[in-house]
Amino acid sequence: MTVAQPRLTLAEFETEVRLSGSKYLLVEGPADQRFYSGWIRTAPIPLDRRPLVMTADRIDVDGGLLISIGLTDGQRSRIIFLSQFAERRSLDILCVADRDCGEGVTTFSASTLAWTDFPAVESYGFEPETLDRLNELFLGNRLPSGSSLVSELSEPLLDLYAVRSHNPSMLAPKIAAAGVRSGGTIAFDLNRSIPPHLASVAPTYLRPAFADARAHAYGHDICELLLLLYSNPIRNQSGVGSVGMLENALRAAILLSGVFDSSILASRILAWLL
Repeated sequence: MTVAQPRLTLAEFETEVRLSGSKYLLVEGPADQRFYSGWIRTAPIPLDRRPLVMTADRIDVDGGLLISIGLTDGQRSRIIFLSQFAERRSLDILCVADRDCGEGVTTFSASTLAWTDFPAVESYGFEPETLDRLNELFLGNRLPSGSSLVSELSEPLLDLYAVRSHNPSMLAPKIAAAGVRSGGTIAFDLNRSIPPHLASVAPTYLRPAFADARAHAYGHDICELLLLLYSNPIRNQSGVGSVGMLENALRAAILLSGVFDSSILASRILAWLL
């Protein structure tokens, strides 16, 4: 049985960082921790410069402190707060927060804070080469080509992004319940995934224009849409039975494709480490 480690107080965390002499990369959750740790192992970083990758929930941050700077309780908010704490205390830390739909990106800044280039880590994989790698390695080439998937999913992902960006506190869309039969196949119906009061106004929302489709590909929505539209080849034929399993496979495909290596965030992390 895994025993949860007690959370460090801010003072204890500061002491640990100073005494260890190590660099610390703070990320939102365990999936992010596995992704960045995996990338660091293969990146051109000397062993003695590799950071300790830690999740935000290892440090005890009182919810009142978050509220005091205009944040709600959550891992992303903890990362933002900890970046400001680290900057004030001159700690050798880099905090990585998910961009999501851009909330707070212009409001909160610190030399110790980096944002993902796109809404989340999974967003880096919404491009043809990585989706082809996902298909080949984990799904037995049972899906259409990566370029076809980007074309097919881009519009529904943009619709979901627009709704999320106008309603940052909304509950997660119910994508799994938003399928409709269309000519023998399943299509996505936005109105079935969001509450009626949002469905009635969603057509009026401004849909942002991004040169790169990954910019409007909200992390969790990618794999939920794939599972909705291609449930049989993914779940039944490939044995990838949950969103979590598919997201793990997508993150692995991102690392294997090397697409993250050329990102602005990767360059920022390397510059800090080297």
